[in-house]
Amino acid sequence: MRRTAMADYRMALLIAAAGYCAPAWAQANAGRPESPALAGADEEAVRATGRPGASGDEIVVTASRREQRLQDTALTVNAVSADRLDAANVTDTAGLQTTVPSLNIATSAGSSFVYVRGVGSNVFGSFTDNSVATYVDGIYIPRNTYAIQELFDVDRVEVLRGPQATLYGRNATGGVILISTAAPTDTVKASADFQVGNHDSLRARGMISGPLVDGLLSARFSAVRSKHAGYSKDLGTGQRYDDKDFWAVRGALRATPAPNLTITLSGNYSKENGAPGTIKAIDPNAFPFVTTPAGPGAPFSADPRASYHSVVDSNPMKSYGGNLRIVLDTSIGVLQTNTAYNRYRLGPTVLDLDDSIVPLLEYRGQLSTTALLQKS
Repeated sequence: MRRTAMADYRMALLIAAAGYCAPAWAQANAGRPESPALAGADEEAVRATGRPGASGDEIVVTASRREQRLQDTALTVNAVSADRLDAANVTDTAGLQTTVPSLNIATSAGSSFVYVRGVGSNVFGSFTDNSVATYVDGIYIPRNTYAIQELFDVDRVEVLRGPQATLYGRNATGGVILISTAAPTDTVKASADFQVGNHDSLRARGMISGPLVDGLLSARFSAVRSKHAGYSKDLGTGQRYDDKDFWAVRGALRATPAPNLTITLSGNYSKENGAPGTIKAIDPNAFPFVTTPAGPGAPFSADPRASYHSVVDSNPMKSYGGNLRIVLDTSIGVLQTNTAYNRYRLGPTVLDLDDSIVPLLEYRGQLSTTALLQKS
């Protein structure tokens, strides 16, 4: 009983001392600057929102199909701003896996395989869809051959983890990638940059935005050019393959005929003339090498960047489309409607699948997809 009383007495002294020191500590630190961690959080919010002075709880996302603060959404989402994409040198959606946890993207022969938390699909072919849906400005991108999007002049990218079928349909079993492009501005802005590297690589992009009629109409135009020579070599002919030759343009007009009404009309066009992500076999004892006339396993190169080809790989792609978005802010809520048209064309595709000088296994084909979407 005596020990219990003594322990209670010591605890009371500790609580009193803590209460006495806390005001003194607060007064001593009142004039000190905030910690670097908190300052970094504010800077990160500015980069994500593009609005100076935004605090860490003002990151705005559209993961739930409406604009709301990141901390208010009930979904598990990673938001990556345009500045963070540039800092990490992420140029397409395949590069997002370097900045977004639990995201893995692989490419092969023009197809993409996207996994979030290990959930995805490895079904191969130009006619298949991923289990992780990709949206650009709220418009669904069909087929896994178009899931790899070049990221230029974007505002942010959001990655939702886990099943999202309720909001984004049956192809969102593993998650969703949401790409939001930059909107026209009320002040004149322009930027341009380029990068060069080995393999004759070049990436150049530019943007200009500003008002056409003050307070009523503004416009934005952007373009990108990305190319590199073939990473791999055909040992039979000496030619290079697995090259890239991509360019794209995007434009948008935004009208505000009333303070609560915004009408945005956008269009895009892109073209790929190369054949990036060409297939490379890795097992010389597997089909079809064991059936070649030259004998089992021959000819075969163990070099991952070299092989024997009987055809010249080609995988051209072209896409274009437009989107009309109307947003009306009323006293009962925000009404929004999207009407979009997109057309995708892949091919004629020619790929050597056996990596041998004998024409045993080749892929030849083409795919054309037209999508018309209207949602409110």
